[in-house]
Amino acid sequence: MKTYHRNCCVCFPNMFTFLSLLRLLLSPILFYLFPHLRFLVFSTWSCRYSIFSVAKLIASQADPSSFGNLVGLHFTVFLFVLCSFIVPVLQILCLSVMWSRPLTLRSQKKHVIRVEILAAWQYLEVYLIAIVIATLQIGTVSGFMVEKECAGLVDIFQTMVTAGVIKERDATCFYVNAGIQSGCWWLLSAAVMLNASIL
Repeated sequence: MKTYHRNCCVCFPNMFTFLSLLRLLLSPILFYLFPHLRFLVFSTWSCRYSIFSVAKLIASQADPSSFGNLVGLHFTVFLFVLCSFIVPVLQILCLSVMWSRPLTLRSQKKHVIRVEILAAWQYLEVYLIAIVIATLQIGTVSGFMVEKECAGLVDIFQTMVTAGVIKERDATCFYVNAGIQSGCWWLLSAAVMLNASIL
């Protein structure tokens, strides 16, 4: 007499698929019973950055046990703040003095030399253009960063969208949606005007 055993692997090829389907079926019930879980699972975060917050973030990456690492990163932060904030402010002050005060020919030449030296050390517009380009590209790059690791979740996300658990825009494993604030455009236009005023 033959006995037939049903293989559970026919229905669920691996345990991950089984657990994912179980989660898919139970998540609407859990979100209904515990609405605060929705915030923990499907939330978005917004962060604003400035020159100083980026400098602080870079400085925090230094390894305190390595003297070379500590000095190198803090020197990089110093150069970053110097060239993208302090030097443009000093350049604006020198230009303001040249425009607002009557100067002798000798003091005019000194101020022009100072402005040109400061112009060689300021790269605010380079920093801003790099930030704008990186911000516009980060969404595409973020999708590729974990594409291989998240390949198994694509079908699960589509099933969750079909079931109405998540929205279509949230049906992704990892995505960074960066935006450019109006202050960036103001700084970029100020940097262009600052360089145009030197000519």
